[in-house]
Amino acid sequence: MKILLDNCVHGRFGIFLAGHEVVHCSQVGWGALQNGKLLRAAHAEGYDVLITVDQGIRSQQDARNLPLHLLTLETPDIRLPSLAELVPSILEVLAQLETENETGRSIVIAPPGRDSGE
Repeated sequence: MKILLDNCVHGRFGIFLAGHEVVHCSQVGWGALQNGKLLRAAHAEGYDVLITVDQGIRSQQDARNLPLHLLTLETPDIRLPSLAELVPSILEVLAQLETENETGRSIVIAPPGRDSGE
């Protein structure tokens, strides 16, 4: 899958998502884009998934109106070790999304043992 990491996600996080094409917003010159503008730009460039830690983006944007998925990571902080804890769950969700024939899902991924809402 073609994955875009939001500005608020650690730039090196993509190394954990082997088997996917992962790009950070800063690598494509989108460091200043936020929320709706970022989602529209990601869609226009053919990204399948936007990964963010911005908890407000789900309430501000309706991913169902865009042909890409939104994965929101719930972590105690945005440091790389905290994000890395979510990698098994993220890879599981990405594998599931690859087999489905729908777009526009908004999925929350929380640390193991913590309930996540969808």
